[in-house]
Amino acid sequence: LMALLPISEETMSGTLAASVDVDGDIASPKFTGRVALTGGTFTDYETGTKLAKLNASIDASAGNKAIVKLSATDGNSGKVTADGEFKLPAIETGNIGHLSGHLDVQLADAEIVRDDLVRASTTGSIAVNLPGDQPPKISGKLRTNTVRMDLGAAIPPGIPQIEVTNINGGHPTVSASKASPSLFSRAALDIAITMPKRIYVTGRGIDAEWSGNLKVAGTVAAPDLSGQFSLVRGQADLVGKTFTLQEGRVT
Repeated sequence: LMALLPISEETMSGTLAASVDVDGDIASPKFTGRVALTGGTFTDYETGTKLAKLNASIDASAGNKAIVKLSATDGNSGKVTADGEFKLPAIETGNIGHLSGHLDVQLADAEIVRDDLVRASTTGSIAVNLPGDQPPKISGKLRTNTVRMDLGAAIPPGIPQIEVTNINGGHPTVSASKASPSLFSRAALDIAITMPKRIYVTGRGIDAEWSGNLKVAGTVAAPDLSGQFSLVRGQADLVGKTFTLQEGRVT
């Protein structure tokens, strides 16, 4: 399953136990057994997402079906659980088929974004469906509990691209070929996010609360965001004076 995820910015640790039997013949093997992770942690350094007390298991049956279960905390009181069933790809004469199935994720006051700029906790459900021969579909309904945005936090710089010129007869630079998009990056998105107040924006003289709704479409690699946010209350300190914000809207 980790092959489906963009894991360049993630780490995982824990105790892994596995017991797997392989039956059938070389041309069409069948797998049965169990793989379990206990006491694990998962960290995404880009979003600040952290899962602690992570327990996950994959049970494979003779029909090449895999049952997935997962439970974890967000490092505090928030909880994440998941249940799913997948059809393992068939392996026949050098041809590996497509993974198909579904995974249902439940969030309970889980802080899924946690960095210097934004901290957000949410409750709701997300469904991941793998049709097999098509990109995955990720849909769901989320309701944020608290979102805090700090406009005064430093925005981390991007990685600079340095042009290289070969001199003195040096060998030409061989550029690395771009990796093909992962299956996960091409997943279609259909997620509705309700934000009933408690979106706190502070920093640079601003102290305001907002509410809104957000629709996430497109793909994981190129999300398409639409929605509207309305001001609940706030104030702004400008040129030595404090102004009361009366009305505001972001579409």
